[in-house]
Amino acid sequence: MTTKATLRTLQDIKDVTPETARRILQVWTKATREQICSEFPKCEEYVRMCFHPRGTRALRRIAIDSLLGTYGVEFLGESHRTGENVYYCNAGDTYDTTVIFNGPSMRVGCWGDLIEHHAIVVPSR
Repeated sequence: MTTKATLRTLQDIKDVTPETARRILQVWTKATREQICSEFPKCEEYVRMCFHPRGTRALRRIAIDSLLGTYGVEFLGESHRTGENVYYCNAGDTYDTTVIFNGPSMRVGCWGDLIEHHAIVVPSR
């Protein structure tokens, strides 16, 4: 099941305006692959660089990272509950409020809490 953060919770993230929050929701729920690539140069570059480009969900994450002005999209691990891969927009600190992606779902939180509550299976190195 796909879920998404609300306009209000997105505005809990530092420097996110109502307009930025609307754009984030639009990118996550409605934007096509072509729209994303034409509007976000990082996404177009990503598609050109990859021999086997990933799906639209990966491009959506990159576009949202651009809108937030964060430091890239990072893989966190696998969700204990859903078994989906979990990613987050790197805001610079473990406990900074940011966007977290759990498979088809997008929410607002801090990835440090997910680790502390053992909600993530962290990949071993």
